[in-house]
Amino acid sequence: MREMTKENLKNAFEAIFVCPVCGHTIKKEAPEKCPVCNLPKDKYEVLTVLHNISPALFQAGDALK
Repeated sequence: MREMTKENLKNAFEAIFVCPVCGHTIKKEAPEKCPVCNLPKDKYEVLTVLHNISPALFQAGDALK
């Protein structure tokens, strides 16, 4: 089983960018403007998703080292 480290935890998060006007969704980085409705990049909403982490890695008393 993989040990929980700061690096493993950092790699477990993924940013998803969503245009609040039309719903255009993209991973990693928002485009300069939405290709569907032309909304500027700074208006995108950011969702952070935690994935691929086994609940067994989060044991009581296990602090990140």
